[in-house]
Amino acid sequence: MTRIIIPAQIFFFVGSAMGSRLQVRKIFIYQAFAPLIYNGGIILGAFFFHRWLGVTSLAVGVFGGMLIGYGLLNSVGAFRTGLRYRFVVGFRDPAFLEWFKLSLPLMIGVSLVMFDRQFLNYFASTREGGITLIGNAKDLFNAPFNVIGPAAGAASLPFFASLFQQKRAYDFSASVGRAVSRLFAVGMIVSAWMIALAPWLMDLFRGGRFKHADAAATTHLFIVLAFTLSIWAVQGIYARAFYAASDTKTPAIIGTLVTVLSIPIYWVLFNGLGLTGLAIASDVGILAQTVALAVLLHRKRLVSLAHLEFPELGRALLAAIVAFVAAAGLVHVLPPVTTHPGDVLVIAAGSLAWAVAAVAVLTLTKSTLPAQILRRNKAVSGV
Repeated sequence: MTRIIIPAQIFFFVGSAMGSRLQVRKIFIYQAFAPLIYNGGIILGAFFFHRWLGVTSLAVGVFGGMLIGYGLLNSVGAFRTGLRYRFVVGFRDPAFLEWFKLSLPLMIGVSLVMFDRQFLNYFASTREGGITLIGNAKDLFNAPFNVIGPAAGAASLPFFASLFQQKRAYDFSASVGRAVSRLFAVGMIVSAWMIALAPWLMDLFRGGRFKHADAAATTHLFIVLAFTLSIWAVQGIYARAFYAASDTKTPAIIGTLVTVLSIPIYWVLFNGLGLTGLAIASDVGILAQTVALAVLLHRKRLVSLAHLEFPELGRALLAAIVAFVAAAGLVHVLPPVTTHPGDVLVIAAGSLAWAVAAVAVLTLTKSTLPAQILRRNKAVSGV
């Protein structure tokens, strides 16, 4: 399966390069569909080929999804913007040298974003069923994170870079602060939804040897992870602020230091608290990395902490608390369910209560977040 998946990275590289051309032209619609096609390829690969290939059908799906979703789709979009490609070997080309200089620190350095899952699996592997429990919790956590985190980072980078290159220092700082504030606010409200509905969300994983008791144990881990959704999301914004300022060394150094120093934290908390300790260690590590990036941006006078929208964050926190109470209160008075369709109905009811409560609080407190989200969605979709 590894031999099938590794060549697919070529299409990911091509898609990333083509996607960069689209990003600087503020065209994001192709990259919005890329992960959907990629995941769809995995699902379709398993659906159509599992009888003949077994679990290898998933690897075939990865290859097809990467080829079409990232390589082909982004290439079509790039060529539609007028791109003309010709083969050139020029290692002394100024543009290549600049790219290599900026990329080298990121190639050499590491980040907790990359290694958190490896640390979790390494320590969890010493407990029977540990990888499944922490893995399911992390997978469910990554679902909303991958929707609001990477997408916001990809959409923000071209704007940040443009402002910095124009030497609009104040606008650059204000834009990063505004982006962080919006994303943190959204993350808090989504975290409230995740925590309120965690038991029913995790029960959807139940099946086979993954029993109700396993789902309950994983729910606890998921809740611990869910508290830091906002932090995981905004660290990508802070990192991209450095990239936009043509500084890739600082985030690479910070990422490497935090990753190395996090190893004993994972070890200590795992030995003291088991799998719960691993989830806490993950939270502590990403908090340290995010705070370090924010403080260094402030000290380098690139992004002032004063540009964070604290009143808006306060409104979002209030909305998150009220939405959590509304969703949790409703689902706990509903009749108990024991089937997956029942879980879906509970999640739907709780989600409705959560959304109504959150929108009501944001509206009553005169928050600008709903209008900002609508404008952002229109910009990302190319409208």
